[in-house]
Amino acid sequence: MGVEAVGNIGAGVPTTATTGQQVDQDRRRVADTVDEASINKNLVAPEEVLNKIKGLTDGGQHSVRFEMNADIGKLIISIVDQESGETIRQLPPEEVINSSVYLKELRGSLLDTES
Repeated sequence: MGVEAVGNIGAGVPTTATTGQQVDQDRRRVADTVDEASINKNLVAPEEVLNKIKGLTDGGQHSVRFEMNADIGKLIISIVDQESGETIRQLPPEEVINSSVYLKELRGSLLDTES
């Protein structure tokens, strides 16, 4: 039984290691090729938003209230019934605001300061 020497497998195929710089360059190239028009087509013009708000409030049944919540530092938009003063819809919902405040209070409490 004869044994023949076999050369390096894949010796003719050059392999290149991808460095962090090459990855960054590839990401920039992809980001540069993104069409800005495709990004802007998903945005709504402020005039269109205002027209929709006017449409909600024209009948006089509802009003729109804008408030800045100091606890979370975000804008709260509420649709309120004019007659009863009851909030019909709020963005973000109260549950989300409460969760955000609670998570803000918990920030840093996972750190063990006793050692």
